[in-house]
Amino acid sequence: MLGSLFSIVTIGALLMLGFATGKLLKDASKKFITRQMAHFVMLLLLMMGIEFGEIFTSPRIGGSIVLHALLFSFIISVTTFFILLRKPSKAMGLKIKNTGKYFMDPVISCVKAISFFLIGVFIYYISKIKLADYNLSSAYVLYFVIYLVGIDLVSINLKKISLHHLKLPFLTIIATIISAFIFSLLTKHLFIESLALSAGYGWFSLSGAMVGNILGEDHGSLAFMVDLFREFFSIFLLYIFGSHYPHSAIGVSGAAALDSALPFVKENCDEESIKYAIVSGLILTILAPFFIFIFS
Repeated sequence: MLGSLFSIVTIGALLMLGFATGKLLKDASKKFITRQMAHFVMLLLLMMGIEFGEIFTSPRIGGSIVLHALLFSFIISVTTFFILLRKPSKAMGLKIKNTGKYFMDPVISCVKAISFFLIGVFIYYISKIKLADYNLSSAYVLYFVIYLVGIDLVSINLKKISLHHLKLPFLTIIATIISAFIFSLLTKHLFIESLALSAGYGWFSLSGAMVGNILGEDHGSLAFMVDLFREFFSIFLLYIFGSHYPHSAIGVSGAAALDSALPFVKENCDEESIKYAIVSGLILTILAPFFIFIFS
């Protein structure tokens, strides 16, 4: 619970600090700085790959856990995407051209993002290097990226956030509950157990530790992998469908829409969608530890 509060305070402080910095910068300097965000996002994915390399290459986790995590995260992603699916607005339609270039650019970007993560996993596999041994962490890069997002928020109108923005996290929760029921029908996991495994809403660092402490190491590993794969699916969907269907892609991101997925939202969705991502991510981040505790 304290970890959840600390994360929210830290992210909020970084966004405000970045916003204050953006107010002081000239437009040319601000544009130059924010253009570097994509490079730091790739660095973030590379470092995440190194950190999670031990999990992806460890036989202790077991193939069944990985397969179940892939299945569950896929069900969550598809269900959430279609529940939040809505017709693109006319404003979006004016921005989007139905060309091969439009389709290929996000595909290439997505492949690049996944490749950097896999390179990180491979680096760990051949070297067994641990960033913590060198006082390094992907969290440092993530926090810097959040700071850059704060700088870029100066050019985005965050006013007029209303109750309508609450619809996205509410439907995301409903979609996750439906997904847990479907998963319980397809596997030996009970419905209440499936609810606990999915209640992290993409916050894998919380769900893995919290579920593991309550239900055991195997369940903790499964919860971690479900949320980790969910984030991979959300990155893919943000790149491919973020311009057309931002709410669906943001919903799949879950709590990560407030932090690690926020740069991808900024890069691939319209300005209005950033408001939805911040509000939805914040609400799900607050609720995640409560739901994990209740369902476990």
